[in-house]
Amino acid sequence: MYGTRVANCSFVAIFLTLLLLPQACFAVRHIRITSCPYTANVAGAVYTVAQNMDGHGNCIDIAAPRVTLNVNGKIVSGGIGIYVESAAKDAHLFGPGTVWGGITDKGDFAVIKGLSLEGDVGYGLLILGAKGTVAQGNDINGAVGVDLRASEKCTIDHNKIRAWSGGEYSPAYDIWIDAAAAKGQSKNNVITNNNVNSNGALDGASGGILVGDSFDSSGNCAPGQFPVEGTIIENNQANMHSGWGVPGFGISLGCQNDSAHSIVKHNVAKNNGALYAPAFDAYDGNSKCGSNKWEDDTFKVTNQTCVK
Repeated sequence: MYGTRVANCSFVAIFLTLLLLPQACFAVRHIRITSCPYTANVAGAVYTVAQNMDGHGNCIDIAAPRVTLNVNGKIVSGGIGIYVESAAKDAHLFGPGTVWGGITDKGDFAVIKGLSLEGDVGYGLLILGAKGTVAQGNDINGAVGVDLRASEKCTIDHNKIRAWSGGEYSPAYDIWIDAAAAKGQSKNNVITNNNVNSNGALDGASGGILVGDSFDSSGNCAPGQFPVEGTIIENNQANMHSGWGVPGFGISLGCQNDSAHSIVKHNVAKNNGALYAPAFDAYDGNSKCGSNKWEDDTFKVTNQTCVK
């Protein structure tokens, strides 16, 4: 009985000690970044870019979970501007600020907001094998604006995106969900409220939003092996994409079997064209649109009557 009372008193003492500890003991660490390459490896820390930075390779590498990075109106530049490793879940990257070399995100549940991403001849934002990433309110430019590869439940919302051909990518796609390389890859992504008007290509296809692969200069499209499942494309503007001798389109659900159970609604895609090549405002490579649903969109030229 005596031993029990002692144990209880010890527990209460420890609890009161913890309760009375200064709040600073539990404070979040705030860390300034003044040069790159730099690795953010303190879990839960808040990092702030303190000055413009230019480096080779990855400028800022986020390697720990729950990191917040404030770009703080500065310029971050590198072969890859910001690289989020797969172990760095729940990263939060906030603007204002400019990231040259774009962002590569491999970490689940990242949030990327209010940034200017400049991919130059590569991608503005590459989401690679991640789940639940949200990119919102960004200005994104690159040979491909946003590229989702083997990623799922990601949201691309309220961004302004422009793409041009060259470099790593000869096509120019504003938003591209790559064709699935395995069953169940790239599923349940949401593309909403984006402005993807007016890109162009000289040596590859030019398009606004693409799921899977694009048709070629003769209008042919090689069937995919596995479909990208459950994409939602809603309330986007995808006008005035053009190419010279290459296909142009506003929204395309790729080739046969590239997409399944997609919902495309309330989008506007008009005046998309190409010289000496096919062009459509909207395109579905599946016969009779397969399991995809097109609802209440505004298009001028489509490849099937089910695309509407």
